[in-house]
Amino acid sequence: MTEAIAVLYPNSPDGLNGWYISEPELWIYTDETCDVYYQWNSSGGSWAEIPSVVPPSGTQVEIPSMGSNYLYYYPSGTSLGDMKVQRVAWENTLPSGEFLFPPTSGVSPGMYLSDKVSIQCSGSDDVSGVYQYIVRANEQLIANLYFPIDTFEWDTRTFSDGLVNLSLQVVDEAGNVSASGTYVYIGNQPPMLEVEPIPSVVFSSGLDVYGRTYHGFIPIDRVEYCYSSGEMSQADWYEGEILSTGEGGYCDVRWKVSLYNLENNGVYTTKIRSWTEAQVTQSDNEVFRKTFTVKYLE
Repeated sequence: MTEAIAVLYPNSPDGLNGWYISEPELWIYTDETCDVYYQWNSSGGSWAEIPSVVPPSGTQVEIPSMGSNYLYYYPSGTSLGDMKVQRVAWENTLPSGEFLFPPTSGVSPGMYLSDKVSIQCSGSDDVSGVYQYIVRANEQLIANLYFPIDTFEWDTRTFSDGLVNLSLQVVDEAGNVSASGTYVYIGNQPPMLEVEPIPSVVFSSGLDVYGRTYHGFIPIDRVEYCYSSGEMSQADWYEGEILSTGEGGYCDVRWKVSLYNLENNGVYTTKIRSWTEAQVTQSDNEVFRKTFTVKYLE
């Protein structure tokens, strides 16, 4: 019985998962001169013919397109029951990819981050599909994800505060690799907080408190305060007023908070804290506290 065989060159794929990243050649060989019938990606319908395949030289078959294609073939003098199948998978286009920080839709260069951050990798490849995401921070591997897993938690506290370069490699099933990156600022240290002296006795129903808050390189987002003559854990936090910026721009700000409706003979406690744009504030032990008495002047 006549035999036919399909052979790919080079014999071993130069990509991943049985894929070629450079276009291979496909040849049909037979053990005697005969016609070979074939179809791409189907074993039904009409068959194309390769006439007079002569051993040992064989005949080259054109591969239709990039992707995962299957050649169905059999030599003349045999039947469909003797049909063979040869897979041809190749792609040389690069995948695309980007970082996402849920729930936002993207990453802006220079974002300020702290604590633990959920990072999502987004990639696409129209031919072989996404296979792997490789993420590095300052060239240190922080995530190695295999599709469909695309999200991981990054503990920024394992890195020093400051600028960090993030790189993302997207690998498709064939082994093509694309690279992209961005940079962020890590700021896990709280801002410094300075408060001008508050008297121990206040002689009116209102009090303005002034101060300064600053950070080495992370802008200040807001100043908050609360005050109460009762249980402080029940007090509401309010946002103070930013009055001016210093030489460091919004990394160094002057602020004011206003306490209203202070009752005569009341004993009040106020707490003040400030936040960076990395959403870091003073710990409960570091928050400014002051207790004072209200005595109206008669």
